[in-house]
Parts: sequence; C-alpha cells; structure tokens
Amino acid sequence: MSIRHPKTAETMTAAAGTRTRPSRETQAALSEAKADYTDPETAKQYLVKYNLLVPDGAELTTSTMATCMHQIASLAGVSKKAELAMRSLATLLEIMAEDGLKETVREVIIGELNSMVEDINGALSEVKNTLQEEVTKHATALKEAVTDRVNHAPTQGQQPDTQQATPYKDALACPPPTADPKIAAKEGIRARQFLLDLRADCPMRGLSQQEVLKLVNKATVSAGASGKQTKIRMVERLTNKGILGEFMHDEGAKWFRNPNNTDDFLEALGTDGRGASVRARMFSVIVFFCPLMFDTEDTDELVETNSFLQREDIKRVRWVKNPERRAWGQRFAHLMISFTHQDAANEAILRGLVVCRKKVSVAKSRKEPTRCLKCQGWNHIAAECRETEDTCAGCGTKGHRVTECENQHALHCTPCGISGHTASDRLCPTFLKRCREFDERHPENAIPFFPSAQPWTWHHESPNLPPLTLIQHSEATPSTGSSNQTQRYRQQALTEFMGGTAQSSMAQSNVYKRNTGLQGKTFSTSTENQQVATDKPPFPHPESREAPPIDV
Repeated sequence: MSIRHPKTAETMTAAAGTRTRPSRETQAALSEAKADYTDPETAKQYLVKYNLLVPDGAELTTSTMATCMHQIASLAGVSKKAELAMRSLATLLEIMAEDGLKETVREVIIGELNSMVEDINGALSEVKNTLQEEVTKHATALKEAVTDRVNHAPTQGQQPDTQQATPYKDALACPPPTADPKIAAKEGIRARQFLLDLRADCPMRGLSQQEVLKLVNKATVSAGASGKQTKIRMVERLTNKGILGEFMHDEGAKWFRNPNNTDDFLEALGTDGRGASVRARMFSVIVFFCPLMFDTEDTDELVETNSFLQREDIKRVRWVKNPERRAWGQRFAHLMISFTHQDAANEAILRGLVVCRKKVSVAKSRKEPTRCLKCQGWNHIAAECRETEDTCAGCGTKGHRVTECENQHALHCTPCGISGHTASDRLCPTFLKRCREFDERHPENAIPFFPSAQPWTWHHESPNLPPLTLIQHSEATPSTGSSNQTQRYRQQALTEFMGGTAQSSMAQSNVYKRNTGLQGKTFSTSTENQQVATDKPPFPHPESREAPPIDV
C-alpha cells in the first residue's frame, strides 16, 4: 500500500524551501494513512513484506530500526534530500543504541560491584567480630593463668611441685617447632594409644581383631564418648595377648585419660572384657654399676637419697641380669628402673642417682635389634624360629646351645661369619651396624631423653648443665706390686653424651668407653686376620667381677 499526498500549493512551496502549513486535505490524508498503521504488528508486517526489516523475524530495537531506515533510503525514487534525511536519522538511532547499551552495561557492572562490596563488608565485619571474640577469650584466659600462677607460685626456699608438670601425652600432642618431624609424628601416634592387659580367662582373648575393634568402640559410646573424635581407629593384638589400641584424634585420647572415663570404659566392656585392665606407659632407665647390697624391693631408699623423686614416680626396680648368673666375687651390677612419669626419668638421666651412698650414672633404656637365641638370626625370637637345630652363640656350631658348649675357646660369630668373638658380643660389627640401622628407622630411640614439655628433651643435645661424672671401665693391667684400684680404673666426665656432639645411638654416643685395647685389634682365624669395627658398644660391658673405684 502506498500513500500519495496531493500536490497542493502549500506542499509545492515547502518543497521550494518555504515553510508553509499543510492544507486541510494534506492533513486529512496523513491522518488517514497514520490510522491504517496504528497497530505495531501491521506496521511490522508491512516492513517485512517489502524487505525493509532485516533479518526476517528480528526484534524491534533501535539498531534494527536504524537498519530499516537505511533500507528505505536505498529505495528507488527517493529524492536525494529525503535519502540524506533518512540516513541521518538512522545514524542518530545507531548512536542512541550504542549509548543505551553502554548505559545498560554500566548499570549492570555498578550493580555487581555494589553487591560484591556489600558481601566483602559483611565478611570483614564477621571476621572482625570473630577476631575480637578470640582476642577477648585468650586475653581472659591469659589473665586467669597469670593470676593462678602468681597465687600458686612457690615461696622462697619452697620446692616446686613437680606433679603439676604437663602430662606426657599432652606434651606429645604439642611438640616444639624445632622437633624432628619424624619423632613428632611417632610420638603423636604414641600419645593416642592405650594398652589393655587381659587375664588368661578373659573372653576377649578369643575374639578376632575386627570383633575387638567393634567391642571397644561400642564401649566408648556406652561410657559417654560421642562423635568421630573419640572413635578408636585400630586395635592390634600383642604377643602377650594384650590389646594395643589407637584413637582417631587427640581428643579421644584426652577423654580416655580421665580416670572416671577409663573405669566406665572397662565396665562397658561387659563380660567379654572381664578382668581387663589399662596399663600405664612406663619410662625405663638403666642405672650403671650399682652396689649389690641394694634391695630392689625397697624403693624408699631411692626416694630418701634423691630429693627430686616421689614414691609414686617409681613403678618397678629390677636387676638387668639375673642374680643367679653373677660371677663369683661380683660387687656391682646394673639396675633397670621403670618410672611412671617422663619428667622423673629425665631428671634421673640428667642428674644421676645416689644408690647406697654411691653416685651412679643413668641412661635411657634404648631398644635394640631382636636376635634369635636359637639360630642367631635377626628380627625374630626363638619361639618363632623356623630352624630345627640350635646354633651355639659361642662356637657357632649347630646341634647344641651355648650353655651346653664344650668348646669354650673356639669363638665364632654366626651373624658376622668370623672367628674371635661370640654372637652375643656387644662389640660385634654386625650388631653395631644393626643398632645404627635401627636408630635410623626409629629416630626417637636415639635421643637421650623422653620427650616432654621441655623442648630440649626432643633433641640430641641436652641442657647446659655441669657434666656428670661417669666411671670408665678399663682393662686391668699387670701390677708392679701395688694393687691400688686407681691403676686399673679412672673416671671420665660425661661430656660427649650430654653435649652437642652426641651421636644418633648409644653405640655412637660414647657413654662408656672401654679402654680394653679392642679398637683396632684383630681377631685371628685359622686362615687370616680380620679387622674388627671400632664402633663403641651401645651399652657398657656386662657386669664384671672387678669393681669400679669408690667415690670419696
């Protein structure tokens, strides 16, 4: 449909450049044409019909309208002036479209930024409130701790209460930053463990490990423990039929250390755990060259002569070697003392002990590689040995034990495969090598102290204290007529063991030096001489019938 406007005088004058008011007929024609396209859909269909609105089906926007204006300007018969007018109008529409798009993008970006600012302000406000609460809580706790410390501080001349020290497992749960990560990890696992002793008639002995795990977890829930943190992650059956368990988190171990919770746990085991008991961890030390007159059943003497010890600190005292195997005329032997608290054991190692009015030295009892007394092999015991015949630890011959050996002078070491020393010799090169390898796998075995709240107990170095006096056992030399003990023995300060040069094991720490001439000595065989390692033994030489010097 086309609209034709009548050529009147008024329109002719306007075309000539003179602005005149349209006539009534012209206005009527325009109104009639406008009335035909008042419907937007009809107007759009007209533009689509004559390919003026492209692409087909496009939405009516400022941009598409500008394109339509360019299409109309390109139609044949349109005057140059009308074409320029329509293109100018199309350009203005495009500029408006770009400005509208920019304004829309601007509004969207500003809206998103405002939303992010609100979120950040909310998060900062929450963090600020949390920090204020934590600071207030810690400040209050610190103030209470300082007040309690001041109120309970020992007066001048009063001995501090050693029983208020940090518990062993609490200290292991928070090792110092400078501690060896391997030691810290292993001691952390040890802090979460517990040990159950089972009587011979306890039904738990007949349960599998999976059944025991279900039973102990059920018992913890019945005893009042709740949550994943108090769950027991594993149990292991020991060779003595005991049960070694480990909690999943430190909170579970802390809950179990409460005596009331422990009693409730044992009661919750029911008939299956009849006769079960919890064994406390012991801290064993070796006390060297103690007089044989000491009574292991009487621990009051140790408490009276050593001011830092309490009666409850000592759990058990025994001789390292069976008294029935002592040599004739022997006067001194080694003691094994088991302490209930690591601080008491560390004090004994650091200061030494007085036994029967004699100052003696103390060292931590370290673990050693397991040697089979049947085949003289490693990493198993005689009860688990697969060999059918005994191997003599003295002469190395199969078919008899060392107690039945008739060839006492033909010494042969089965682990080394050389002659000149027995398989039980603590200077055996193979034994010393095994000790070093064991300490590398278990670094906690090489440190001289038991880890505690004191940072220096986690390292090979010890605190800066005066050196201890340590007896050095020397081989007796021929006398020129005098039997004075000072010609056979001398004393040495325990500097290497307590100083910063301590090695990774007792074999390397040089605690006791034996001046026996074995360093560099060769043990001869029937064919050739073989060099013996110069490593120091991890412990002093076993008991000798020759006595160390008497303290003056």
